[in-house]
Amino acid sequence: MTLPQRKALVGMLEQNQWSECLWKRVKNRYDRARSTLLARLTRELAIEKGADKLVSEIIQLRAKLRKAEDDLKLSGFAVDSSGDFRLGDAAPDSWGERLEKQVRKELSVSMDDISKQFETATLKLWTVPTADEACRIVEELQNIEVK
Repeated sequence: MTLPQRKALVGMLEQNQWSECLWKRVKNRYDRARSTLLARLTRELAIEKGADKLVSEIIQLRAKLRKAEDDLKLSGFAVDSSGDFRLGDAAPDSWGERLEKQVRKELSVSMDDISKQFETATLKLWTVPTADEACRIVEELQNIEVK
C-alpha cells in the first residue's frame, strides 16, 4: 500500500466517513463478550460463596409470600410494605361502610362539614368590612377541631 493510500485511509477514519459503523460493530462485540464473561464469573463467585443455596431459599420464600398474599387478598384485606392494613377488592361493601361510620363517629366532623365551613368563610371574606373581622374568620378555620 502506498503512502498516499495510507494517508487517505487514515483521513477517512479521522473524518468519520466509515469508522463510526466499524467502531459500533467492534464495540458491540466487546460489550457482548464482556457481558457474557462477567455473568459467568459472577455466577462462579456466587456459587463459591454459597449464594446459590440462598437463591433456592429465596425462591421458596417468594412462593410462600405469593400464597400468603393471595390468601390475604381473598380474606378481603391488603397490606402495604409498612404492614398497614387496608380493605382489599374482595372485602364486602358492608366492611367499608362500617369503617366509615366508625370514623365519622370518632372524628365528630366530616370532610363535608369542613368543606362547608371553608366555603362559608370564603364568601364572608369577600364581604367582610374590616381586617380584624377577616382575621377572626381565618382563626375560626384554624381552630376546626379534628379528633
